[in-house]
Amino acid sequence: MTTAVFTARLDTTPHQVVVNGKEQLQAHASINIATQESLPIVVRAWISSKGTGPAPRLQAKKNEDLVLISGNLQLGDKGTDEDGCLIMNLATICDATPDQFINDATIVGRLGNDPKASDSGKSVSNSIAVNRWQGKDNKLTDWFKIRGWGYNGEKLQEKFPKGSLVAVNGMIEARRTRQDKLYPELKIRNLTIHASGKGGSAPDPSKESSASGYDHDQFTGQNPVGDMPQSSSWS
Repeated sequence: MTTAVFTARLDTTPHQVVVNGKEQLQAHASINIATQESLPIVVRAWISSKGTGPAPRLQAKKNEDLVLISGNLQLGDKGTDEDGCLIMNLATICDATPDQFINDATIVGRLGNDPKASDSGKSVSNSIAVNRWQGKDNKLTDWFKIRGWGYNGEKLQEKFPKGSLVAVNGMIEARRTRQDKLYPELKIRNLTIHASGKGGSAPDPSKESSASGYDHDQFTGQNPVGDMPQSSSWS
């Protein structure tokens, strides 16, 4: 499970698309983050035959509108135009103002690797596998990168072995792979363990599924991790 609430700026006017055989409204948008770089996100809403849900509200928006959005997050499937990109399946949407900054996400899944400290030693990272279903038989796994500083980094390194079922709350940041491609990373605010794994003997959470996102060794890009980033606004 991955849910989030963001203030975002629409980069395109919403338009109709077909995803997995179902009609949806879609718009490309950007969420503001702690650095100067914005993070792209694809916003989608199911089109209901009854005209209910968030689709009519999304349809009323236009390019460059500021919106407050909430919904479920996933990563774009490999081999598609949205490969590794954040995708939000809308639950709600309303107008936002330039002085609003909301960036809050919660991920529930299993830790897929051993924790890794940054070169500076100021933070610790890992990746979480979140399973979702495409139809009845196609299980997909999204790999989300998480990072903790200070006490949260110590907890992640010392108390959360590979395979642990965890709930992580925090703010989405932008990082770059070794191929200089943007990917989302969750800066941890709160970290809770629901079931402990068994370290190296824990099963691979994405076994027998198709993985979306990036392999763990792709995450180390050209942007070294230093001090913990601070939040910002649209101004």
